[in-house]
Amino acid sequence: MFKKHPRWATPSMAVALLALVFAVSGTAVAAGVPASIAKLVGLNSNQKGQVTSIANTQIGKKASKLHVAFATTAGTAGAAGSAVNATNATNATNATNATNATNATNATNAGNAGTVDGQTVTKVNVNIVEGASDSLFSGDSLSIVLTCTGGVPAITLSGPADAELNWEGNQYSDSPFSGVDDGLGSGTTPDITGGAGEGITTFAYSTYSSDLEVTGTMGFDDPDTHGSVDFDGCSFWGSLTSSS
Repeated sequence: MFKKHPRWATPSMAVALLALVFAVSGTAVAAGVPASIAKLVGLNSNQKGQVTSIANTQIGKKASKLHVAFATTAGTAGAAGSAVNATNATNATNATNATNATNATNATNAGNAGTVDGQTVTKVNVNIVEGASDSLFSGDSLSIVLTCTGGVPAITLSGPADAELNWEGNQYSDSPFSGVDDGLGSGTTPDITGGAGEGITTFAYSTYSSDLEVTGTMGFDDPDTHGSVDFDGCSFWGSLTSSS
């Protein structure tokens, strides 16, 4: 009776197995596989070295031409569950479109985004010298202008005839003020500061002739200094939210 001996794998068989893994998983997985396959098929030390050398050469040749179309996690991917950079991602550091992102062109939730849920938020931090003015917003016939005259800050709005503007606020002396203007196109340019030298105001603007809606909250003041520097003018700060 003949005793059966186990049939040992050859280096060519190990390379064939590696090629299969490489084709299915790409370099990210295949890079760590050669030694494991060599051990699995029972190669001696010389054969293991041959397999590893052949595998590393092939991986190096193919790596630059590979990309990830979709991945659960990835450094860079077309689409990914999590990614540093991605066109589309559930979670990403940087993404064109993302559910959650640190920086994104469009995002449901983002640290920094061009738009969030179709709305654009504009930070306001403006200092105007005495007698000057500055255009804060201009679009769809709406104009918001900041001015400083006689040391008194003013925030004026002008728009089309079908525009509606509501505002309310408090002066530094805790005196409340409010107003409504349903016809900005008639030539009115209401000042939504209540004529106070210092305070805070909140407003809401909309119009029937376009989809533009603008809301905002701003503080205003006529400070004598900025830090330790003398300043003759007016300061405005806060934010605007616009959608169209």
